Amino acid sequence: MVGWAGQVGSGPVGAGRVGAVLRGAGRRLGPRGLQVGAVRLRLVPGAALSAAERDGMWALRAGLMRFKPEHDLAAGRRAFDARLAIGQQTVLLAGAEGAVVGMFSMHWAPADDGSALYLFPEYGFLHADHRASPALALGTGLALAQALAAADGRPVWFGGIGYPRSFQSLARGIDPMYCLADADAPPAARAALQALHQHFAPATTDPVRHRVWLPTLPEAAKPGPKSPMWARYESINPDWAQGFGLGFVAPVGWATVGRVLRDVAARAQVRRRRG
Repeated sequence: MVGWAGQVGSGPVGAGRVGAVLRGAGRRLGPRGLQVGAVRLRLVPGAALSAAERDGMWALRAGLMRFKPEHDLAAGRRAFDARLAIGQQTVLLAGAEGAVVGMFSMHWAPADDGSALYLFPEYGFLHADHRASPALALGTGLALAQALAAADGRPVWFGGIGYPRSFQSLARGIDPMYCLADADAPPAARAALQALHQHFAPATTDPVRHRVWLPTLPEAAKPGPKSPMWARYESINPDWAQGFGLGFVAPVGWATVGRVLRDVAARAQVRRRRG
């Protein structure tokens, strides 16, 4: 981790340069995973997740998000397991005692006409005690690189449905981001948005208010001024605190992976300076 700061500089990043860094990370990862500070990072195909790992992932989600009273928890758990199973890769972080402290399920599939690859991840969570860790960003970069390789040169669109905290966090590494409310969204972005909502929220999307009913209730916003991205989210989806999410998509490429890796390197340097 420490040595990556020199490998991932501030200049333009291409597939070859990023690929070299990722190959090194893959060798370090190995079958048992890679120790990143206080957590162990592993990449696990969704279908290969054990029952204990799925239980730990569910417990993490349940500990961080409140479920709505009307939500059927048993049905929600079945949907959770089914969604995990279709993911080509799962970023899985374990703490000192082996408990799941972070996760991100990555699923990608070609557009219906084969013109692009859609990367629609879900369940990106990180325990509050480990939010300063670069491990989840590193795992996301590694999984994103696999999706780019699977795209075989086709455009890749990254998308999801979430609350403003996720929207703001992801906006640091991907730009521009498009929502259904954006009248000027290009045709490729609109096609990706339609695929996202049709595949994962066909019955819960409000096409008039451009929002999606979610089974959870988010954390309350912290007091104080909001970032431009947070303000943009609220202007489109002002009722998010009642459990309504916003769908978004963004084009991603090797430059995106480079930005993620630079963020990982910067966090590693901060951790090193802090001792």
